[in-house]
Amino acid sequence: MNTSIRKSAALFAVGILAFTPVLVLADHSMPAGSMHEEPAVAVPIAAVCAIESNLALGSRGSAVACLQSMLVKGGFLQNSLPKGYYGAATKDAVSRWQEKNHIAATGYFGPLSRAAASSHTEGSVSIEHPFYKELEESHKAMMAAFMSTSTSMAMDMPDNRKVVAVVLYDEFEPLDAVGPLEVLGQLKGYKVVTVAKKKGEVASAFGTKFVADYSFDELKNPAIVVVPGGLFGTIAASKDAATLAWIREADKTSEYTTSVCTGAWVLAAAGLLSGREASTHWTGADYLEDFGVKYTGKRYTVDGKYITAAGVSAGIDMGFKLVAMIEGNDAAKVAQLGLEYDPQPPFDSGSPSKADPQLVKIMRGMMNDHLMAASMMYGTTSAMTAATTTADNHAAAMSGMGTHAHATSDVSSWSSVPTLAIELHPDTMGGWNLELKTQNLRFAPEHVGGAVVPSEGHAHLYIDGVKVARIYGNWYNIPITLFKGTGSHVVRVTLNANDHSDLSLQGTSIAAEAQITL
Repeated sequence: MNTSIRKSAALFAVGILAFTPVLVLADHSMPAGSMHEEPAVAVPIAAVCAIESNLALGSRGSAVACLQSMLVKGGFLQNSLPKGYYGAATKDAVSRWQEKNHIAATGYFGPLSRAAASSHTEGSVSIEHPFYKELEESHKAMMAAFMSTSTSMAMDMPDNRKVVAVVLYDEFEPLDAVGPLEVLGQLKGYKVVTVAKKKGEVASAFGTKFVADYSFDELKNPAIVVVPGGLFGTIAASKDAATLAWIREADKTSEYTTSVCTGAWVLAAAGLLSGREASTHWTGADYLEDFGVKYTGKRYTVDGKYITAAGVSAGIDMGFKLVAMIEGNDAAKVAQLGLEYDPQPPFDSGSPSKADPQLVKIMRGMMNDHLMAASMMYGTTSAMTAATTTADNHAAAMSGMGTHAHATSDVSSWSSVPTLAIELHPDTMGGWNLELKTQNLRFAPEHVGGAVVPSEGHAHLYIDGVKVARIYGNWYNIPITLFKGTGSHVVRVTLNANDHSDLSLQGTSIAAEAQITL
């Protein structure tokens, strides 16, 4: 932007901001005299509003209350909402008013919106791409701030920025943390930090060291919480009392609580997702559902203030969605362009709906083996104890003290009723090979988590009443380590629909049992 243009833009902005006779938030998108036109509501700013500072989601005070009053009088907001709190409903009302007046900074009541409100009686706002102009005009000041102090110094300086806290724990997935960190670092008025049980180095799933800026004891009341995923480390974190306690406490005051990939397991174990919808890595849906959470299969899921992303790279998408929710779509688009986020993978095999079914089956089998191994590693540790009932039930199940139940789907209306019989064959390498003899059922791992489809599904394996695995074929190896102690043990297999509900015929579960004596 050359000097003359910059000066003209600055003079234009100053001129508009200086002219503040009235604040009018009526809908003037219809031609004058139209029978549908909303009447203008003119109230002197000096007498009522005096909105002098930017408003962002979560702002409170008399300025917000005044803005809400004007929105109500203009027909953009209902009068029954809480006054003085700039929440989602008020943001949406501001967005509608801004859209009518061609203001691109949707949901953000900054200088341009205030100028437009002040000059509304003089005619419609005709600034082209005002959000981008504001961004350009603020660039010099922002660069000056960056040049005057390092990022690490700025982190420790007292300021009024809200905190985005990325939780680190041993063996977390690096991109789960770094992806959202990179995107959310674009938010105005926020700073991104890392937090862990102990301040200092934390090893990721690949052994690479990251540094936690703060310990749990040092960091309180973050505005946004981000919990990355992993595998072994994530299961350990989902059973770690200190980690769960900090997340629960942070969630009490957070604007948004988020997760990436299997990080949703940790939020679920903390009792925050019970009865909610959520995304996670597609192979970990069953583990998530054990906590009473509905798996959506979406790239990311927004349920109230909880935003959960699918596997690894989905955390970047979630980050852009969160930026859009806080600052508007244009801010998210600017952030996306700045990061040149334009995925063009060499293969279209990034989800079970697109990948080769055989590859899906192999990957799911590998994940099931990992989960069983992780359960054996952490299932009997004292760290397993969780403070919530949901987490306690799941912990008990994983240590052989609980049960697992699903809803049922009656097959009476199906053209052919599935049947099941099982046999256990000793394996010369140890354990047993479980044979499933089924009729009228096709194993469909590619549709797991989807809608009920007659004559397709999978099976669930229980040992002594505890669910230990899903089965997607006619054979499954059961290692001896899954049996706790000597004596008689019951192996039970159920047939299940794609949505994991137990298949039943007139109230009787389609299942089979066998006993093993050690």
